[in-house]
Amino acid sequence: MKTKIRELKSSDMGFITSTWLKHYYEWSTWKQTTRSKVFFNEHHKLIHSILLNSRVLLACSQEDENFIFAYLCGSNEPWGDLLHYCYAKRSLRDFGLEDEMVQAFKKSDKLIHTHAFTKGFMKENNFSSYGETVYNPYLFLNGDYHENFKR
Repeated sequence: MKTKIRELKSSDMGFITSTWLKHYYEWSTWKQTTRSKVFFNEHHKLIHSILLNSRVLLACSQEDENFIFAYLCGSNEPWGDLLHYCYAKRSLRDFGLEDEMVQAFKKSDKLIHTHAFTKGFMKENNFSSYGETVYNPYLFLNGDYHENFKR
């Protein structure tokens, strides 16, 4: 499978928002604690805001860059790499695309991630290339993390 990594285009927003919402609702604890209508409505607003203010990398087909395999959303801050979300299509999750995305994104030895999972790639133990890993959901839930979290 030949892939290339590229930056976000406005035409990618619908795919990213939809897959982020559905995937996270299924793989996190939100499903057990929050009504789906509340989760999808409120999380959608947060995702949209974060996407507009973050670095988004996409792994896509070399032949057709609109055919997206995986994506990563975060930012490289002076205090560490802030990772909001990393996703790969289900049929492609065993090909190492998420690892490839994290390596393309990595600029620091410290990782702060804002989403926690009950299983899958985004569990903390999958970030072994980082020296320090911190889970802090408030940097996502607050939305404006640049002003609310400076070190």
